[in-house]
Amino acid sequence: MSSRAIPGLAATGSPVPGPARVRRTRGPQHALRAWNEAARAAGGAKTQALFLDFDGTLAPIRRRPDLVHCSKRMRDVLTKLARHHGLWLGIVSGRRTRTLKRLIGVQGIHYCGAYGAESEGSTLKISRAAHRALFRMRKVLGTELGKLAGVWTEDKGLSLAVHYRGARGDAVAAAEDVLRRTLAQARPVLRIMAGRKSWEIVPREIPGKGAAVVRVMRSLPAGSVGIYIGDDAADEEAFAALPGGITIHVGLHGKTRARYFLRTPAEVLQWLVRFEEALP
Repeated sequence: MSSRAIPGLAATGSPVPGPARVRRTRGPQHALRAWNEAARAAGGAKTQALFLDFDGTLAPIRRRPDLVHCSKRMRDVLTKLARHHGLWLGIVSGRRTRTLKRLIGVQGIHYCGAYGAESEGSTLKISRAAHRALFRMRKVLGTELGKLAGVWTEDKGLSLAVHYRGARGDAVAAAEDVLRRTLAQARPVLRIMAGRKSWEIVPREIPGKGAAVVRVMRSLPAGSVGIYIGDDAADEEAFAALPGGITIHVGLHGKTRARYFLRTPAEVLQWLVRFEEALP
């Protein structure tokens, strides 16, 4: 992945049912070139679930999260997908649900925000211990990371994101040291999730993307096929949760559990257009 892990702190979340990885003798195949193979994997299922990450998947990564937007072409294809009765369409993201709804603005989409803590109008209630630990982290990181050029903290309410896109190597190393020291006492209640040039500090009670995917798949009719497209380390849990599904990693670098890959959000758009056209 393009994320930077903190030794001893990086985590991919709680285990989810199913094999930990998809066994194969070759690397991921390009999802557009391997279209026929993926179509066979769907197997003519009457119900399909399409899970999509947002940043880096539906929209290009920007220097700051508030600069990211969903293009009209992407909204148009999502609107068409949402109209198919045999398709469960959802966004699974580290962003909060209210932010996703504002950025995408398409009716008929299910949202799993805050790494699965928010779904279908409900929000997970985290413990007082986690709230206290996040409060302490906000104070310390706000003071210490504010001294490092190019490193800044985003308060998401249920989690804290530390961004270092554009920071120099020495500043990133210093930020790693601050996180390691600050998080040491909070390990029982908080964990780190690596992202694209960012680290996310999340209560351990938040289930993660893999658990969110499993919850949805269990609610659908038997034989439903799951499809997941995502770009960073947090999405690896979801890939592992769909060992028999269609899993697509967005990007070129690093190891992945996904069966297929697409290079950019522009290629994701191409794939979604083709997928929508193939639906009955």
